[in-house]
Amino acid sequence: MRFIDARKINKFINENINCPSQLGEFSTLEPKSTSRFSIQYLGNTAFFKTSKEMLKMMLKKRYRLRITCYKLVFLIIFTLPTIFIILQSNLEVSSINLTDLTFKPSKFPFLSSTIEYVDTKRALVDLDISKNIHYNPNSSPINSRIINEKYSKYEVKGFVSNLNSEKLKAKKHKKSHKDKLDINNFKNSDGEIISVKNFETLLSDDYSSLTTCEDLAFTSSISYSDNRTVIGENIFSLREEILNSTSFLKEILYENDELERENEEIVNKRWNQFGTSGVWLEGEQCYITASRIMYSKSESKSDPTVSFIRLQAFDRDWNEIKNKSILKFDAPDIIQNTLRKFEKELSKEVDCEQIYREKDVSNTEYEQCIENKDYFEQLKVRKNTLLRRYYVTYPTNYDVPFNLPEKFAGPEDPRIILRRTKNVEEPIIIFNMNDGESRKMHAYLPHRNVNKVVKFRFENMNHDTEKNWAPFFTEQDLQLDSILSHGSIHLVYRLNPLEIARCSLDDGLCEKVFEKSTLELSKQSVNTDIRGGTQFIPLPSSIPKINGKQIWVGFTKIHLRGCGCSEHYYRPMLSVMVEKHGVYHQDLVVPNLSFETDVINWQADGTKCNRGNNIMSPNSIAAWEVVGQDPFTKKIDDYMVFTYSESDKVSSVITIRGVLEYIIRVYGETDVDEDFIPSQESDTILGKSLNCFVDFSVHLCKQYGKAH
Repeated sequence: MRFIDARKINKFINENINCPSQLGEFSTLEPKSTSRFSIQYLGNTAFFKTSKEMLKMMLKKRYRLRITCYKLVFLIIFTLPTIFIILQSNLEVSSINLTDLTFKPSKFPFLSSTIEYVDTKRALVDLDISKNIHYNPNSSPINSRIINEKYSKYEVKGFVSNLNSEKLKAKKHKKSHKDKLDINNFKNSDGEIISVKNFETLLSDDYSSLTTCEDLAFTSSISYSDNRTVIGENIFSLREEILNSTSFLKEILYENDELERENEEIVNKRWNQFGTSGVWLEGEQCYITASRIMYSKSESKSDPTVSFIRLQAFDRDWNEIKNKSILKFDAPDIIQNTLRKFEKELSKEVDCEQIYREKDVSNTEYEQCIENKDYFEQLKVRKNTLLRRYYVTYPTNYDVPFNLPEKFAGPEDPRIILRRTKNVEEPIIIFNMNDGESRKMHAYLPHRNVNKVVKFRFENMNHDTEKNWAPFFTEQDLQLDSILSHGSIHLVYRLNPLEIARCSLDDGLCEKVFEKSTLELSKQSVNTDIRGGTQFIPLPSSIPKINGKQIWVGFTKIHLRGCGCSEHYYRPMLSVMVEKHGVYHQDLVVPNLSFETDVINWQADGTKCNRGNNIMSPNSIAAWEVVGQDPFTKKIDDYMVFTYSESDKVSSVITIRGVLEYIIRVYGETDVDEDFIPSQESDTILGKSLNCFVDFSVHLCKQYGKAH
C-alpha cells in the first residue's frame, strides 16, 4: 500500500493517474503549485480550486492520502454541486442568461431532481425549480424579442385575505410590548393616552378588530413592457369580405343609407372591434384570438344592433397569419390522406397559356391541357369542400346562425380558454348571447364539427341575464379520455361572494359546486361590481403542484361609479384562486392594474376623464412561462402575455414580467393562512379584505381622475 503526502500530489498525479474511462470529461488535471491543485471541467472551461487553507492544514498535520482512480472519481462526484455553484456565479443576477441557467440532465444525472409536488404554498418560496424549467426560445411564445424589450418598473399593492389569526395576535402583542404600551395606565412610552381603538385592539382576539388594511396589504414591484401592440382586424376589408359573401351576416350588416356614404365614414361610425382574447397553441406555433365585432345602426357603442365573433391567427410577434388551416378534432382519419392525394394530383396541373406560347408544342398538347383544366377545377372544388368541412381556416367568423332581436343581437364578450391535455390543445370560446328571450352564456368549440355550440343552463334556476362568467379547468376536467364526450368546464359564476359552477360541454347543464350559502355570508362580503375578465389558468408548468390544492390566476375587473374619473370606471384586478376539498377561496386580489395606461375615453378623442365610461377591460392571459431562475436568490424570471381593451374601441397586448415571483413572495412574506376553512369568522375575513381593496381602488381612481 502506497502513501504520499500533500507535497507529492502533483508528482503522483503526473506519474500515476491514468483513468480517463472512469473520469470522462473530468479526467484532465493540471497541477498549479505545491499547495493546490485544480480540476478542469472541459465542457465549461471552468476551474474548481480547493482552498489554500485546507492544503496548508494538510501540510501542517501531514494528512496522508491514498489516491486511486475510483476514489478520485468519488471525490469529483462529491464536489460537483460546488462546481455547479461556481459555474453559476458567472451569471448576472440582474439579467439572467437563459442558456447558462439550463444544464443538460445527461451530463448531471445525479443532480436531476424534477420537483412535481410540494406540501404547502409556503414551500414554493426559495424553491429550486431549475430542473423543472424546460424553456425553449425556438418554440415558446416568449421569444428573444420579448425578453430583450425595455421594461418599466411598476409598484403594486395587493391584499390577501385569511391571515393566520394566531400569528396576527402574536405580532400585535409583540408590537405593543416593543412600543412599551402601559395598558394599566392607558399610556404609551411617551406618556400619551392610548386611543380607544388601539386599546380595544390590544385586548381583543377578534379578527376584525385586530386586522387593518395594512396588515392585509403586500406591496412590491413587477414590470411591464414599454412596447404595446394593437391587435385587430382591417375592418374595411372585413366589411367588404362579408358584403360580398353568402354569409347570413350580410343582410344585417348593411343599411340602405350606406350606398351613398364613404366606406371610411361607415366603418368609423358604425363598426368597432374590441375584447380580443387569445391563447398560444404550441403545436401550431401561433396565437388564436377571438374578438367582438360590433355594428351599430344608431352609430352608438352603447346601442349595438348586432355583434359577432371574429377569429384570427397570429405569430409570436403578433403579425396576422392568413389562411392558417387547423384540422378539426372530430375529422375522420382518412381526411388528411385524401387531401394529400388531391395535392399530389393538383401538382400535375400546368399553365395552358404557357404551353400555347411555346413554339415547339403541338396543338394537340395544348388542346389536351384545355380539356384537363375542368378536371383540375373540379379537384380544387372538392379539396376546398373538404377544407371547409374538416378544417378551420383563419381568419374566420363565428359561423352559426343566431336569433335577431331588434338590437343587442349576436354573441358578445368572447373569452377564449385553452384545454390542454397530453395530446390535445383545444381552444374553447365562452360568450353571452341574447337568444330573443334572455341573455345566456354559451360555449363555442371552433375546432369541432359536431355539437360545436352549447348553451349553458341550470336545472332549477333561471335568470334573464347571465354574463361575465370566467372559465377555468380543474385537473379533473382535463382527465377527458372519451372521444364521444366533450367533457366539462368550470366557471366563476360570481366573484364576491365567490361562486363556482361546473357545466357540461355536451348538453350545457350546469350545477353550482361552491356557492355563497356554503359560507353563510352577509352583505358586507357581497359586491356585484367585481366581475369576470380573463380566463383563470394554473401556475406555469415549471412550478410544482401542491398536494391536495389547485391554484389558478386570472384578471377580474372592478366597476366603480362616480369615483373621480367619468361616470363609470373599470380597471383590471389580479386574482389568485385556490381550491381544497371543494372549497374555493381568493387568496389575493391586486386592484387597479392599469400598467400606467392613459386609457382612451369613451368618445375616443383623448384620455381625459369626461362623461360616459372610462374602461380598461382585461381580456386574456395569452401565455405565461418561466424562462429562468437566479441560482442564488432563487428569484423566478417569468413573463405573461396579457391582452386588454380600452373603452370598447381598441385591443392591445402587453408583456408583464414578475407576476409569478410576486405571488410566491406573498406566500413567503405575509401571514396568509395555508388553508381557508369555512367558519363563523368567514364573513368577517372576506368582508375585511373586500373593503380594503375596494377602498384602495377608489383612492387610485381619484388619483387618476386628478391627473386626467
